[in-house]
Amino acid sequence: MDLARCREELFNRIIEENEKRLAAIARFYADRLSQDDLYQEILLQIWLSLDGFGERCKLNTWVYRVAINTALYFSREAAARRERSENDPDATEESQAVKLGPLSEVQILEDFIDSLGDADRGLFLLYLENVSYEEISDVLDMDEAVIRAKISRIRKKYIERYLGS
Repeated sequence: MDLARCREELFNRIIEENEKRLAAIARFYADRLSQDDLYQEILLQIWLSLDGFGERCKLNTWVYRVAINTALYFSREAAARRERSENDPDATEESQAVKLGPLSEVQILEDFIDSLGDADRGLFLLYLENVSYEEISDVLDMDEAVIRAKISRIRKKYIERYLGS
């Protein structure tokens, strides 16, 4: 089998196995209008980076790393564009959607995840996906003890905010 076909099959396998996770990352790092753009950027970066995957770690760990790094970069660039736009007197403000009625469990979780900083958001998304602490450590290049402490702090923040305990 030729190299191009192997590469394409690997890419298709990555998409098949990680589509929901990648979409979730895009959803939590971009506003509604930019989610598809971020998802496509993540796929593009995975495709462009395939040759760099040297099997030093698990494939899914590598995919998470590429996706999270792409999302972080995308998020920073979007924030910089918003800041430039806010400083432009000719720019128009985006309208805020009005939330009506009680929030569903999913909306509460999304609200909480949106309130987290970029690094904690990525960590918490991996945790919600039941990714092992060892894999999270590989993806985020962070000590497992630090990960456990951060997860504990994030869970405590969630409980305090939404359960009042």
